[in-house]
Amino acid sequence: MKRTIIFSVAILFYLSVFAQAPQKMSYQAVIRNSSNTLVITTQVGMQISILQGSASGTAVYIETQTPTSNANGLVSLEIGAGTVVSGTFAAINWSNGPYFIKTETDLAGGTNYTITGTSQLLSVPYAMYAANSGSSIPGPQGNQGPAGIDGAQGPQGATGPQGPPGLLSSGSAGGNTPYWNGNSWVINSSNIFNNGGNIGIGTTVPNNSAIIELSATNKGFLPPRMTTAQRNIISNPANGLIIFNITTGCPNYFFSGSWYEWCGVLMGSISTLNCSSASNTGALMSNIVANGVSSSVPYTGGNGGVYNSQTINSTGVTGLTASLAAGNLVIGAGNLTFTITGTPSSSGIASYNLNIGGQNCILSIPVSNSGNGTYPLSSVFCNGTPTAVVDVISPETGRIWMDRNLGATQVATSPTDTNSYGDLYQWGRRSDGHQCRNSDTTFTLSSIDQPAHGDFILAPVVPADWRNPQNNNLWQGLNGVNNPCPDGYRIPTDQELNAERLSWVTNTAYSAFASPLKLPMAGSRLLFNGAISFNVGSHGYYWSSAYTSTYYAYNLDFDNSDANLSAVYRAYGLSVRCIKD
Repeated sequence: MKRTIIFSVAILFYLSVFAQAPQKMSYQAVIRNSSNTLVITTQVGMQISILQGSASGTAVYIETQTPTSNANGLVSLEIGAGTVVSGTFAAINWSNGPYFIKTETDLAGGTNYTITGTSQLLSVPYAMYAANSGSSIPGPQGNQGPAGIDGAQGPQGATGPQGPPGLLSSGSAGGNTPYWNGNSWVINSSNIFNNGGNIGIGTTVPNNSAIIELSATNKGFLPPRMTTAQRNIISNPANGLIIFNITTGCPNYFFSGSWYEWCGVLMGSISTLNCSSASNTGALMSNIVANGVSSSVPYTGGNGGVYNSQTINSTGVTGLTASLAAGNLVIGAGNLTFTITGTPSSSGIASYNLNIGGQNCILSIPVSNSGNGTYPLSSVFCNGTPTAVVDVISPETGRIWMDRNLGATQVATSPTDTNSYGDLYQWGRRSDGHQCRNSDTTFTLSSIDQPAHGDFILAPVVPADWRNPQNNNLWQGLNGVNNPCPDGYRIPTDQELNAERLSWVTNTAYSAFASPLKLPMAGSRLLFNGAISFNVGSHGYYWSSAYTSTYYAYNLDFDNSDANLSAVYRAYGLSVRCIKD
């Protein structure tokens, strides 16, 4: 305290040399209680005495004051401006010293003084005496006195009050980085993560090998975009500098004094992928290794870009894979050919989830039971081999059909594909050879269900049936006496054929071919002379198992302008398409 008082008074009187000496003196003191704790922001009572001669000398002046301490326990007052108890401050003869200041303090603000301190007034206060001296001319400056020794370290000050909250609050986890959301600072790791060694944007676990890692599943990295001319005026580009060149449409990077184009290949894209219109080649049989089986899937809107190879495992019937070799899409409409390999685990439907060019669809390929390829004993095959048994599903009706006519060597590729026409059966007859388009003819009607020959029986006279008397039960169900279909298949009913017709877009031959069954216009064979009709390539006729009460049987009849169910004489030769029971 003594050093503080001396400093404060010295400043006062140094300034007073150049002005009229004031009749009061500034004084400061730090107030502490008996526990040495600062007394802050408190009004205290103080009595100040000027003692002459010694620390216990005669009081030549006494006054009282009630100052208030500040937040640091400091009180400031002016001696000579208080309530005078005795003496006159202006009458003190400062040349008749030494003088001492005695302070007495009441922490309660009254006059019950319990804290007392006394300190000597050193030479600086005698500037007051200079104001009344015999000469106003300052004497010469004395020599610099030696530096005094440092005082002892003062006690630790009291902890100040809690400051107001700062602008940024504390984070909740290491790496939290603040950002301004327009109203306030937000501190989390959802924007930028910074652990002091790596920075992550969109990730809280940036890779240790990267100074910065960007992570997103729905956004990309967007570098500066500029023209070639703008790029070329970049000053002193660094090796590795990257821009996107909007003149060439390629990223560019700078290295060793030159800019390089960094162009990729055009990735393929399509508008539609039409699995429901896929064309299958070959047949899949349960527990038999697939051989020569493929599926051609049409698409539209190709952009000419590249596509990668694919291998897709089957679901439903497992054990198969559909493989697509890498290649380029055509511009516009085209087809993708998937090769089917493996051994199907059972019969049913093998499904493949295709995804290419931004489009996807489910490719479904039927797998027949290995026993379903068995035809009735003594069946005659006109081209020397049994008709392949390949299933096709009609999505609208849910029924499974053979994908080709009996006797056909392939699925129709057009309404007039001759290889898809197949044989022409008389209603109710088995595959005894009469169905071959070039079989011999005879006018001799049969009196039994299974004639001993394979001739096409001519019947120009009503009832115009190859059998006399007629038998209505030859093609009824799986166990029909003359069912020509392979095991598990039969001749469809008229309702089943009509249900397929009703699912077509139009009642025309075009819709018959466009349907999943791909029915061609295979024509018919005439009952009165056995000639192949002129309507081959312009009409399609397909037998049902249904018959009328007199003479006739029902068939599905279509051409380029119409399609319906009609009843015709049973001796005609018409196409057969088998349905799975």
